Order: sequence, then C-alpha cells, then structure tokens
Amino acid sequence: MPPKATEAIERRNFTVVQALRGFAAMWVVLFHAREGGHLPTLYASLPSWFKITVFDQGHNGVSIFFALSGFVIAHSVRDLSPSVRNFGRFALKRIMRLDPPYWASIVFVLAMGLLSSIVKHERITWPSFGAISSHLFYLQAFLNYPQINTVYWTLAYEVQFYLFFVGLITVASLLCGEKAWAKEAAWWIMYGVAITALFVPRDRMMPGLFVNLWPAFFIGALAYRAVEAKTRSIALLTLAGLMLAFGDEGIEFWIYSTITALLLFFFLHTGAIYTSLNWKWLQFLGTISYSLYLLHNPITGAAGFVGHKFLGTGVIADIGILIGIAIASVVGSTGFWWLVERKAQAWSKHVRLKTASNPSI
Repeated sequence: MPPKATEAIERRNFTVVQALRGFAAMWVVLFHAREGGHLPTLYASLPSWFKITVFDQGHNGVSIFFALSGFVIAHSVRDLSPSVRNFGRFALKRIMRLDPPYWASIVFVLAMGLLSSIVKHERITWPSFGAISSHLFYLQAFLNYPQINTVYWTLAYEVQFYLFFVGLITVASLLCGEKAWAKEAAWWIMYGVAITALFVPRDRMMPGLFVNLWPAFFIGALAYRAVEAKTRSIALLTLAGLMLAFGDEGIEFWIYSTITALLLFFFLHTGAIYTSLNWKWLQFLGTISYSLYLLHNPITGAAGFVGHKFLGTGVIADIGILIGIAIASVVGSTGFWWLVERKAQAWSKHVRLKTASNPSI
C-alpha cells in the first residue's frame, strides 16, 4: 500500500467521505422537494439540463451513500478478528449506531403526519401494528408492508449489506482458520455475487433482498481494498466497467456509485482523502447527513405547505420555498442529531471489537 494511503488509514478521518455524505444528503433533499410538487413554477422555468442534474437525478444520492457505506465498513472491520462473538458485537455496534435515530425518526414521521392531518383537516391513516413492527427490524419489504417513510427501504438494504459482508468474511475465516487466503476467498465470493447481480433481472429476485443493489455497496468496499495491490485495482476497474455496461438497475444509479468508488480510490491512493473537500459547511452537512436523510421528507412537506400558504405561487415564491425547505431541513436535522444521533454515536463507541493478530480484509 502506498505510504500516503497507509497514513490516511491510520488517521481515520476521511474528510472526503464526510463531504460526499453531505452532498448526497442534500441532493436527495432537492429531489424530494421537486418530487413533492413544492416547486412547480420554478421547476417548469428551468432548462432541461439543470432540472435533470439538480433535481431529477437527486435520488441517485442513494447510490453514493451505498458506495460510501461499503468503503467505510471495509475500513472499520479491516482489523476485525473473525469469530461468532465478534460478529455479534459488530452487529450490536451497528444497531446502537443506526437504530435509535431510525426508530426516533419513525416517531417523528408519525407525529408530523398527525400534525398535518390536524392543520389540513384531513383524516389520518395510521400504519398498522404489523407495519410498524416490521419497520423496527427492517423487514417491511419482505412482509409486503408499505414504507412509512419513502427513504426507509435504503436502510433495510444497508443492514443486509453489513451483515452479509462481515458475516461472509467471518464464516470463511472460521471454516478455514484465521488465514489471509480465507478472507481473500470471501472477497472473491462477494465479487462473484456483485457480477451475478448485474446479469440477473430484478424481477427474478426476492423483493427487498439486497442482492440486486449489492454492486453499489461492494464497489465502495473494493475501492478501499484496491490500493493494496495492482490485481485488486484491476478488479475494481473491471467491476466498474461491468456495472456501467451491463447494470440492470438504470445506468445513472451505477454511474454515481462507480464514480464515488473511483474517487475514493484516488483520494485514498494519494492520501488526500483526509484533507480534500474539507470545507466546514460541507463537513457539517456530512456530520448531520444521516439525520438529514431520515427527517427531510416530512420537514420538506411541512415547509413546502407553509411556504405556499404565505408566499403563494410563482418563480420567486418557489425560490423562497426552496430556501425555506433547505434551512428547515438542516436546522431540524441538526437538532435531531444533537438530541438523538450524537448519543447513539457515543453509545456505539462503547462496543469494542477484538482485532486480529494478522489483520487483513
């Protein structure tokens, strides 16, 4: 591994990752601001290329998040000692980090729905007990319940990515002993799953199962590992080419996850991953990006409704509403991060993972 890349890993402060998180979260906010019908006049007045780039493709922030998650998880478990107990502790660490904000956001979404029904004098339809219960364990897609919040399906995928990634490495190491070649075999199996997923139509896969989007996560993990050897760099570039040429999910989705992975590889290889894009405002957005992602939809709806009530319609009104949506989303998410997510981060740090004597991912 290049010396600068080694130094970057030791510092463990990836400013590029944090910046891309902030960018992806705000891009999703812009997408939902348009999709929610809050900017009709402004949107209609914009040139096509601008509408497509800034608003219509904002849902591809999800593909950026997936690649970033793969990169970060590969980094976080690079020294992991493979054992059933350690796998359990990894799962617990993820639960403590992700679930409290997620569960709190469900309460927030339901409360905002109630508030909306009161203000608009509309009847509210509460999700069933089964729907809420399934969401708590990320099972809503498997059990055919509608999403309480449209972004929640991505969290279910993320959890599956984590468990499959670390679980396969753990199983391979336990079966073959704590040897480098066992982990290498696990990586090649995951590589095979990624390639297979590109050629199997989505309608032939189980709804909600992670496999169809596995390439978007795995290419991020592979970007982290590719700096270690030339053969891994070739594997990364090969997967990137296959995703762009044969991906069945929609070319834009694969483009953004691939670009993200290649950028991460470049910045890690040069060591610039812990210094580049280190603008305070973007780092701040990266810090609150999970909270922003969880809360922005109901906040966007409320801000859009209030904005139109006071500002009316028109291009100028829509610009003011868009600014209001952005400010409300950031302010609300900052408060949520302070009250909930920050504490979850602290709790997760108390869960320690045993490191391997001969670490290698």
